[in-house]
Amino acid sequence: MYAIRPAEFADLPAIQHLRVARARWATRKGIGTPQYRQLTQAEKKTAHPLVVTWDGEVIATTTLIDQPPYAGWTRRELAQRAIGLVRVITTPSPEHSLGWLLTYWVTDYAARSEREWVRICVPGMRLACRWCTGLGWEHVRSHHPAEDQTVHLLQRPAEQRPSSSLAALVEDRMPLPHSHSAALNSPPRPGPPLLPLTSGTQTTANGARTNKTTPIKEI
Repeated sequence: MYAIRPAEFADLPAIQHLRVARARWATRKGIGTPQYRQLTQAEKKTAHPLVVTWDGEVIATTTLIDQPPYAGWTRRELAQRAIGLVRVITTPSPEHSLGWLLTYWVTDYAARSEREWVRICVPGMRLACRWCTGLGWEHVRSHHPAEDQTVHLLQRPAEQRPSSSLAALVEDRMPLPHSHSAALNSPPRPGPPLLPLTSGTQTTANGARTNKTTPIKEI
C-alpha cells in the first residue's frame, strides 16, 4: 500500500537513488538532466519534505511550502492561501501513477489545511502539458526567470476528498493540518548545518548526534 509521511534522515540514501534513477531515465529519453533548484530562505522557513512509499520502499519525494513556488505570480495570487509543491522526484518505474497520486492527495491536504490552491512550477512545455492534460492542472502562465530559461506556473484548486476513498488509496502519515499549522507560519529553530548521512545517526557540525528518524527540513 502507498504511504505518505515526513521525510527523515534515514530516507536520504533512497532519495539520492531516486535522483540518480530519474537522471538516467531522462538521459535515455533525450530530455536533459533534471535540475532541482535550491529553496529560497523564505521557502525554507515553511518547507516540509515528504516521501511516498510503496510497501516501505521510497518511490517519490517532494516538498510542501506555504507559498506559491518560484517567481512569476501576481500580487493578487500571492495574497491567496496556497500550498506550493516543489522538488518533485519520482521513480521512473511505469507501474506507479505517482503524478496522479500526489495530485489527488495534495489537493485534499490543501483543503484540510484551509488553503485555496496548490501551485507548482515545472520546466519544459512537455512536462507542463502532461500535468495539465493528464492530471487536470491549469496552466496559469509561462515565466522567464532568465533570458534562456522558461518555466511554467500551474495550479489546481484545493479539493477535499471522501475520507474513505483516500484511505483506501494511501496511508496518510503527514501531521494533521491543525497540528502543524503554526509551524508553517513560524521561522525554523536555528541550528548548525548538517553533514552528509553516514550511519544510523546524523552528526551536526558541532559534533552532536541526531537520530536518523528525525524529520528533515530540506532535501
